[in-house]
Amino acid sequence: MSDQPIPSSGWSTAQQPANVYYFRPYSFYWPGAFIFIGAFACSGLTGTVSRSTSILLWAVYLVSFLIILLIDPLCIFEQKQIDENGCPFTVRRPLVGFHSCEQTVPLEILERGLYRTEDGEDQPRLHDGYRYGPAFWRI
Repeated sequence: MSDQPIPSSGWSTAQQPANVYYFRPYSFYWPGAFIFIGAFACSGLTGTVSRSTSILLWAVYLVSFLIILLIDPLCIFEQKQIDENGCPFTVRRPLVGFHSCEQTVPLEILERGLYRTEDGEDQPRLHDGYRYGPAFWRI
C-alpha cells in the first residue's frame, strides 16, 4: 500500500468562491422594543429598590443589550483578502451567525443574476460589491 491519496472521480478539492449571508431568526422590532421597555423599566425601578439592586439591574440590562447587538447579522467586521487571481477584495463577516439562518450563494450565481429572493424584493447586500464570509462564531 502506498501513502498516496486515492483520487476521487467527479469531486473537486478546490472550493468554489461563495458569499455566506445570515438572516435574523427574530423580527427586527424585538430588539427595539427590548431597548426602550428595558430602559424605562430600569429607570422606573431605580428609585424604588436599593442601590446594589439598581446597579445589578442596570448591569444585566446593559449586558443583554450588548448581546443583542452582537448577535445581529448586520454587525459585521471587514477584512482585506486576496482572491484566486491575486486581486484584493473586502470580506464582510458577522461576529455571530446562526447556522439555521445561513445561506450560501456561489459568486457565479450572483454575477449572472440567477438568484431569487424569498420575498421577491431585491436585497441590497447582493449588489454592494463586497464578499460575505462565514461568521466568526457559528451557533
